[in-house]
Amino acid sequence: MRGQHADATVWSMRPQHLIGSDVFDPDDRKVGRVGAVYLDAATREPAWVTVGTGLFGRRESLVPLDGARLSERKLRITVAKEVVKDAPTADGPLTEADAHAAQRFYGLPDSEPPVPYARVPKPSDMPRRPPQQRYVVHADQQVTKSP
Repeated sequence: MRGQHADATVWSMRPQHLIGSDVFDPDDRKVGRVGAVYLDAATREPAWVTVGTGLFGRRESLVPLDGARLSERKLRITVAKEVVKDAPTADGPLTEADAHAAQRFYGLPDSEPPVPYARVPKPSDMPRRPPQQRYVVHADQQVTKSP
C-alpha cells in the first residue's frame, strides 16, 4: 500500500517492504541494509529491524522503528550511524534479556520481546539446480544420456 508524500513515495511499514532496504540516519549517511524484521508481540506490526553494519555488513545491529520512514526502498531512521554501530546485535529469535538490553540501550521502556518475522520463501530464493541427466539403457545394452 502506498501513499503520497511531498517529495517521494512513502511505503507502509510492511515487513516485505523493509527487508533489503538501505538504511540512512538523520544526517542522510548510509548505515547499512535491513536484514531481519521483528514484530511487536501485541500488534504484530514491525517494531525493530536488524541492520547489517561493520565489515561486509556481517554484524546485525538492532534498530527500533520508532519515528522511522520508508520511501522508495530507503529506510530513514531517527538514530545516528555511530549509535547503531554500538547497538546490541541479533541473530534469530530474541531472548527476553536481549530485547530488554536493546530497549535500555535506546532508552525505550521495557516491553514484551519482539517476534521475528517469518518470511515465506519466494521461488527466486530457491537455489537453481542444473537439469538432472537421465540415462537410457537400450536393448543392445548401450547406455546413453537423455536429451
